[in-house]
Amino acid sequence: MEYSVVIPVYNSGEWIEELVCKIEAVMDQITEDYEVICVNDASPKLSTWPALKKACKTTKHLKAINLHYNSGQFN
Repeated sequence: MEYSVVIPVYNSGEWIEELVCKIEAVMDQITEDYEVICVNDASPKLSTWPALKKACKTTKHLKAINLHYNSGQFN
């Protein structure tokens, strides 16, 4: 993998697809060898994880990780 874009998401279900599409538009101009990794940091908003799973089905470069406990930015 040439590039990995890692995005922490927390209560972000409403805009995650738009974000990933914009990242893909830029990265596709640079290379095809990349991945976008979204890490759901135990968002209490229930729409975040389903939105990530849905986006993974339609976005070939997207991977999602769902943490069961909020560990925060520095952990």
